[in-house]
Amino acid sequence: MSRRGARSRRTTHAAPDTYPTVPTVGATRVATATSELRRNRAAAVATCVAPTGGCRENVEGLSARFVAALLLSLLVAIAIAGCRAPSPAERYEHWLAGGQRERVAEYRGYLRAQGLAELPPMQQILRSGRRWRQCGAAEFALPPKPMWPETARTLRLIADLRAAGLLEGVEIASGYRDATLNRCEGGSSHSRHMSGGAYDFDLARDADTQALCAFWRRRGPASGFGLGFYDAHHLHIDTAGFRTWGEDYTYRTSQCVPGARLKHDANQPDAP
Repeated sequence: MSRRGARSRRTTHAAPDTYPTVPTVGATRVATATSELRRNRAAAVATCVAPTGGCRENVEGLSARFVAALLLSLLVAIAIAGCRAPSPAERYEHWLAGGQRERVAEYRGYLRAQGLAELPPMQQILRSGRRWRQCGAAEFALPPKPMWPETARTLRLIADLRAAGLLEGVEIASGYRDATLNRCEGGSSHSRHMSGGAYDFDLARDADTQALCAFWRRRGPASGFGLGFYDAHHLHIDTAGFRTWGEDYTYRTSQCVPGARLKHDANQPDAP
């Protein structure tokens, strides 16, 4: 073979007239895979639109969980709606169960020994203050033992008022209270509530306060009857001395003074 022929053959191998078809085959494969992916995706969407098989199981599972959660929420709502606040008697019983039962029984025995059998319910006698919730205090409070004689003295006066029909249907709103609660209630720094010898009452709208004043005039000097009016229907009773006062803590505004005029505002600050 001549040198020229060899050169020509090498040139032919180096620069062929046609190229391999690999790129074409690769493009076809890519197009096929893309088309297949689209078909699969469309099938998956169609399956979930019209649930069958696994997709239906998933949807049904979610539906069951949703229904269960909804039923649970309804049951909780019904339970909350069915809850009610405990009554005063239930709250008193709960307070007694907290370690007060024996002490209260001793106090009741002391009062009976003083001849005080006809009294308001102990649940009323031991009420601490009107604002016990706002003040963060206990609803009921037992006076310390050294104060029991003073409480008995005032409770004897209250028993006489009840026997005269002057406190019928009237409940005690506040009795003994410690200095912290007394301050929160707006009481005087010398309030008789802190010594256990004062009680506040809420009167009925048709209460005969003039009959109460007549009793105060007749029996007050001997019993040390102190009678204070916060307004026309909220009053204070103690046995710390024969006196009366009204909403400004003076004699002039007491209902027991002819011509006295009082404001009708509940929960006025405590009397001296």
